[in-house]
Amino acid sequence: MSDQLKLKDYKLNSNAQEKASESSRRRFIKKAAIGAPVVLASSTKPAWATTQCMSGVMSGNVSSHKTTCHLTSHNAKGHYYWKDKYVGYYHHHLGKSIKQECHILGIKERDYKAMKYTYYFRNHSNSKPLFTTLKRWHKMGHYKMRELLDSHHGFEQEIAAARLNAATCASHPNFISYPYTVHDVDQIYFTVSTMDFGGDHEKENKKRREVGEMLRGIRGG
Repeated sequence: MSDQLKLKDYKLNSNAQEKASESSRRRFIKKAAIGAPVVLASSTKPAWATTQCMSGVMSGNVSSHKTTCHLTSHNAKGHYYWKDKYVGYYHHHLGKSIKQECHILGIKERDYKAMKYTYYFRNHSNSKPLFTTLKRWHKMGHYKMRELLDSHHGFEQEIAAARLNAATCASHPNFISYPYTVHDVDQIYFTVSTMDFGGDHEKENKKRREVGEMLRGIRGG
C-alpha cells in the first residue's frame, strides 16, 4: 500500500474516532447532568477550547484549539448577554438601541413591543426565528425564551441558555463549541421535569439546582 493511501486511511479512521469520542463525551455529561451533582470547582483545566469548559475537563482533553469557548449566553463579565447592552456573538456585538434592534430583528419600530420577545433570537442566514419557545411536552408550557431567561429560577435560565448555545453551535459549528444538541437539552429538561419525587419539593428543588449548576459550569467554564 502506498504512503499516500496509508495517510488517507489514517485520516478517515482518525475522523471517525473523533466523532465517536465526541458523541461519547456528550452522552456521558448528559447522564451526569441528570443523574448526579458534579463538583464544578474542579473545572480549571483548559479543554474543548482554550478556556475552561466542563465537557473538556471530563474528557481529559487539554489540547489547544483555534476557537475559545465564549458562548452566546455568556460574556466577559459573567452576565447573560441579553441583559447587557449588546446582542450577538462574543466580540461580534451589535448595538441594541430600539432602532438597531428592530433592524436586527427585521421588524418595524411600531411593532417592537409586540414582537420583540417573540422574535428576539433569529437565524440571520435566512431571516427566520432560530427558535422562539420551549413548546415540547406538557411541563414546558408555552413560555417564550425571553421569559425563561428573565425568570428568577436558575434551572429554567440555564436550560434556555443551553438551548441557545446548542442551536447556535448547530448553526455555526466552526464558531463555537458546545457539547449538547438542542435535542439533548430538551431531553434533560424533560427527564428532570417528569421525575417522580413523591411530592418532596425539597428533593425536587435540589435536583433542579444540581442540573442548573452542571449546565452553568459548562456554559461559563
